[in-house]
Amino acid sequence: VVNPAFDVTPAQLITGIITERGIFAPGDLAAKMRQS
Repeated sequence: VVNPAFDVTPAQLITGIITERGIFAPGDLAAKMRQS
């Protein structure tokens, strides 16, 4: 089943992850979440 509401984005194309706590680079996200 194909659902056009979802896609698969290659990891190398992701430059930032938006959360309630701000925008983080993919490599920084885990460390920032552990700090809080």
